[in-house]
Amino acid sequence: MNLGTERAFENNDKLTLVYCFIFLVITFVKLKYPKMFWGLLRCLYSKNVFLDFSKELQKVFSVFKSLIFIVQNLIFSVFIYLVTDLSDLKIDVSPDVFFLKIFIMLTSYLSMHYLFSLMVSKIFNFSEIFKAIRVLKFCYLKIVAFILFPVLVLFTYLDIENTKFASILLSSFFLVLLMLRVVLLLVKNNNLIFERLFYFIVYLCTLEIAPTFLIFKVMVKKLYFV
Repeated sequence: MNLGTERAFENNDKLTLVYCFIFLVITFVKLKYPKMFWGLLRCLYSKNVFLDFSKELQKVFSVFKSLIFIVQNLIFSVFIYLVTDLSDLKIDVSPDVFFLKIFIMLTSYLSMHYLFSLMVSKIFNFSEIFKAIRVLKFCYLKIVAFILFPVLVLFTYLDIENTKFASILLSSFFLVLLMLRVVLLLVKNNNLIFERLFYFIVYLCTLEIAPTFLIFKVMVKKLYFV
């Protein structure tokens, strides 16, 4: 059995720095792109952001998307980091290196997933479905991150006795948010999906299910058994 560092989060100073950085980036985005920022926050019940900023959201790279992407990945990295600590899982690297590895792997995976998805959608001729779902996926995943953020802050500074139960509770909350995202994607694209059901199944298998299993396997191997 590997001997590693236990209870990596007894000192929350570094997490506090990460939270402060997230707040600073969000504040900058809010001041620099107020309409797009508030439109993104309201995308669960309003279509304005998809109509008013469709060209901006369709871009592969933009300052707004890049900054929000960084914030999202930092939040998800903290989630994995915190669940690891609450679960008393042992790691063979320092907490700082562990967090950095999570962030780099998550950012690399999502970036490569997007480029791979774009390529496959053109090869298998379901670019229409990919374009329709891509913007919604981008917006809804950011909403998942924003909802998760205050919960992570709460779990970080609470004096928790049953940490394993807390890790299960936090993980379950995150899975519920992801399921909500999937439901919203299906509802918003139901006409397109049923019209091109075969291509949607191909999209689902090649670009969603397979990469999920792959990243799970890689993360378990690389993060916990380095």
